[in-house]
Amino acid sequence: MRTFISSQRNGANAAATSLGQHHVFDAKLAQDIANEFKTQQLPALQVFRTLPELPKNWKSVHSSLIDTVRVVLYVRHEPLTRVMKGNPLMSRDGFKYYVRSPHTQAVAQVFSFNKGTKLVFEFSIPKFLTGQNLVGIEDMHRGCLQGIKAICNLMGIRPTSAERAEIESGGYRLTRVDLAKHIDCGTAERAAAMMFAIRNHLVGKAKDIAFYDDNTFYVGQHSKRRCYKIYRKDIELQARPMPDNVYGRHALMGNAEGLVRTELTLRREELTERGLDDPLAWTPEKARSLLAAWDNRLRLTDGKVPDVASLDGLTATLQQKFRAWVLGDATAFTRGVTHETYRESRRRVLEHTGVDVGNHLTPAEQRKATLTIRKMFSAGSGYSSYEGEWDRMVKHTK
Repeated sequence: MRTFISSQRNGANAAATSLGQHHVFDAKLAQDIANEFKTQQLPALQVFRTLPELPKNWKSVHSSLIDTVRVVLYVRHEPLTRVMKGNPLMSRDGFKYYVRSPHTQAVAQVFSFNKGTKLVFEFSIPKFLTGQNLVGIEDMHRGCLQGIKAICNLMGIRPTSAERAEIESGGYRLTRVDLAKHIDCGTAERAAAMMFAIRNHLVGKAKDIAFYDDNTFYVGQHSKRRCYKIYRKDIELQARPMPDNVYGRHALMGNAEGLVRTELTLRREELTERGLDDPLAWTPEKARSLLAAWDNRLRLTDGKVPDVASLDGLTATLQQKFRAWVLGDATAFTRGVTHETYRESRRRVLEHTGVDVGNHLTPAEQRKATLTIRKMFSAGSGYSSYEGEWDRMVKHTK
């Protein structure tokens, strides 16, 4: 396995963990994901490229982490207008205040409520503490606690001993959590091919989908509960390189080529309903399972590879419509029927052949997209947090 941080080749990565791809999910989570992928017709998109070969002797790198969090804590403090006075690390935009780390240059958002008794911090755990968010940890409480302490120190806020004890025992709440992992495609060309395949796979399946060029896709971007995002991490790092003082920067940047990132944002309502607003309720296994449920929707773990020959089980009428559709009759399934009849026909064809007649791609192109995504996940998807390197990474930026 290639490693992001070179010193891990000498055994420092013993704390990095990896779980299998298959998880058991609760029924409600499965239904929530299915609802986000309801039928919706979208304009035809460019067909993905042919999948380039992997470089010789290539081995994938794995990275999974908790990124941005929003925490609510109860600490008595002066009005933030006074707190920021004379503090060059703080700035303001209306009711929103910003705290900049002098070590990483990352910024945390800060809000004050309840007449100076409640604080809300929103920050990226790895970026604020280490200057990058390509690798990190999956220990929710550890990361949040370090971030809270750092932000309070930079603001000059000193919680009482009772307030500190409450925070250290997990007595704060989460109202946003971003979970992330990377699929190592090996090269930029293969990453581009995967993004083309994913984009075409999502057509006709997602209820609330947004495309930004060919490098960033969202499902449920405007949801108040959750949002799933896929984007090219290597392109982002090319545009915004890591600061020079990031620990292991050379290795991190050098191994970033071809990385596609999947990211799941959980918001207040979702976290509260699941009991995950409590930081102590989180485990690495829980975080991985939540994100994997969405990844597997792309990966099509149990899905059928499209095959036009697999017509067994379809009625003679559906077989006739399917053949007409394959030959170019785009309205073969929609002509003269209700929407419910169309949806049922589409479901049955998908179940028996793996072909989605609501997608603009031909069956052959759908097959190629499916296999491209599966190959990428099979070759380059895995979980690994960097617990053993974490403290060294935090200290190095200082």
